[in-house]
Amino acid sequence: MQNLKTKKNTKELRKIKKKKKLLNPFSLEPLTAAYQNFRKKQRKETANKIKREKIEQQKQLLQEKNQKIIEENQKIKDEEKRLKDIEVKRQNEENQRIKEEKERLEAKEKLRLDNENQQKKNEEHARQIEAKRLKTEEQK
Repeated sequence: MQNLKTKKNTKELRKIKKKKKLLNPFSLEPLTAAYQNFRKKQRKETANKIKREKIEQQKQLLQEKNQKIIEENQKIKDEEKRLKDIEVKRQNEENQRIKEEKERLEAKEKLRLDNENQQKKNEEHARQIEAKRLKTEEQK
């Protein structure tokens, strides 16, 4: 019987110890739970930080890409302007060459006309001289 009482007492002691454990202010369970929450929060913050950094990196890449596109467009505009300037210069040179050729032809034509007029004058002068010579011969 005493054995039975001892067993009963032991069972009661265990129950009391269990209750004390649950009521113990120095129990590790709340501390463990707090640590777990802290770690979870820390992991979440780290994940969010990584996400923000990734987003920032994508923004930076997008800005660089846009800047590159702007620079390429500017290069294209500059090249188009350069080609247009070359074309205008070529056209001006062609117009100048045509103008000079026209002036040369006009000068040549004027010289030809002047020469014809001079030749006519010379022929007329020669006829007058011949006419005078004939007249002087007749008079003799």
